[in-house]
Amino acid sequence: VIGSGAQLLGPIRVGDGSRIGANAVVVRDVSAGATMVGVPAREVQPKISQLTMGPPAAFAEPARPDEQLNREIENIKARIARLEKQGQRSEPSYNWGGGHDVKH
Repeated sequence: VIGSGAQLLGPIRVGDGSRIGANAVVVRDVSAGATMVGVPAREVQPKISQLTMGPPAAFAEPARPDEQLNREIENIKARIARLEKQGQRSEPSYNWGGGHDVKH
């Protein structure tokens, strides 16, 4: 991943899974899994193994639309069930300032 405005000066090699921050100026090769920031760019965190890192979240394969929709439907069903359960426990009452509770 190469951030917006980053500049690579010269014949620079960028290793797999590396990240270059926005507006960084890279003047030397970037090893695999490295995160580079600054002017001149420097490594800011230890290299992460490609086996444990996987793709950056921004470039990960999104869930299939039908899977995402099914998850959302299940979340809505669970919320409806929770709300219905709350409604069965007690009826809400409102005090409008007159000293009398109004039940709905």
